[in-house]
Amino acid sequence: MEQWLSLFDHSGDGVFAVDDAQRIVYWNTMAEELLGYTAEQVLGRSCHRLL
Repeated sequence: MEQWLSLFDHSGDGVFAVDDAQRIVYWNTMAEELLGYTAEQVLGRSCHRLL
């Protein structure tokens, strides 16, 4: 799955992905810029609590 998500690394859109438990497993650079959280801050966190 990581190889597919890496396609969004340099997207002009903010992209994130969650797993079956709704934990954030991917967060691209534009998501960082738009939402103000680094990937390090959000990976593994519950999506609904963050957003």
